[in-house]
Amino acid sequence: MSNLLSFSITAPSKAPSSFSVTAKTSTTIQASWQLPPEDGRNGVISGFKLYNKKKSSSGSPIMEHINSGSTLTKVFTGLDEYTEYEFQVLAYTSKGDGPKSNPKSATTKEAGEKLKKTIPYTSVYCYAGFNSPISVY
Repeated sequence: MSNLLSFSITAPSKAPSSFSVTAKTSTTIQASWQLPPEDGRNGVISGFKLYNKKKSSSGSPIMEHINSGSTLTKVFTGLDEYTEYEFQVLAYTSKGDGPKSNPKSATTKEAGEKLKKTIPYTSVYCYAGFNSPISVY
């Protein structure tokens, strides 16, 4: 009789942990996560599938493959300005997909948001000949 441990690889039984989404710009949102808990991996994690859609949309989400079990972030680009999106992630092994995470939402920023916050309003007075003031706002 052998003392070798045997186990079977199956699909993960738990979703990735610590899933979060953060708006970076008016057209990008970054998603990040951690591997599922060890007791829910059921083998080596081969990669992840990320789903996203506009929160107000009734259509199917867009799915992105990440073919690496060590990549734990993804930046979504080309999104619409100042729009709320919903995201989910799942891990998979060679035997199949695990469950999706709970949905997380983020809203892309408004275009020029940073510019509006950093340029203060000022008044400038200029004189142009004959001592007549011109106001520029």
